[in-house]
Amino acid sequence: MFTRDVCWIVAAFLLLPAAARAQAPPVNSARLKVLLPHRYAVLELEGKVTRMSGTERTFVTPPLEPGAKYSYTLKATWLGPDGKPVVREKKVPVTAGQEATVDLRDGAEVAPARPQLDVAYVATPPNVVEAMLRAAGVRPSDVVYDLGCGDGRVAIAAVQQFGAKKGIGIDIDPERVQQSLFNAAVEGVAGRTEFRVGNVLKLDRLPDANVVTMYLLPEINLKVRPLLQALPAGTVVVSHDVDTGDWPPDRTERVRDPGGTVHTIFVWTIKAR
Repeated sequence: MFTRDVCWIVAAFLLLPAAARAQAPPVNSARLKVLLPHRYAVLELEGKVTRMSGTERTFVTPPLEPGAKYSYTLKATWLGPDGKPVVREKKVPVTAGQEATVDLRDGAEVAPARPQLDVAYVATPPNVVEAMLRAAGVRPSDVVYDLGCGDGRVAIAAVQQFGAKKGIGIDIDPERVQQSLFNAAVEGVAGRTEFRVGNVLKLDRLPDANVVTMYLLPEINLKVRPLLQALPAGTVVVSHDVDTGDWPPDRTERVRDPGGTVHTIFVWTIKAR
């Protein structure tokens, strides 16, 4: 690698605006096109997570010294068919004024088939996420589980905005879990979050949970209710817009999102048995 300006080059490379990437690169710049097997694969460039998504991602370097040799190390991570991470890493040479293409799809394992979904994915507005976590009283010592985590926003907000020890998301849809992993990496909280493919109806325990959040259907809330009621005393359960039948909440709150829709937050604190 040409190392004299590598730190500056990598920083500038990652910060170029999307508009610049859409244009032809300047004469002394290079274009790097990366082909990936999943639109939410986590892509690192020289150890730094890139924010772009999609199965084809194009980057333009800052001006390079003509004739000098440069290379960039790429690392991509995505979920394989067994739900475990697949990692591909390559070092790619680039030259001023030219385009380099790296295909990380070669030999890639196909992601798990998407199942029949019991709950359609509907994103919770950010201000409602914040209200749910505030209602739960999330603290730095807490482990927060989000059942049916969608794009991971609740677990991410728990650690990012409220300082939770860990955020754990579980979703039956591998597409959403991969998106959650991508979002956590982009937001810089991958080390304090965990996302996995799983059916919430088949869970028999939630290890170390202090807070459990969910945005499911009434019939699913009823089915997971025994799991929730068996949690240790003091655990807080928060449900967005859906109650749990004849298990009365300890309190409810209402929050209006930016579009004017009113959302109800149900809160339970597990009692000693």
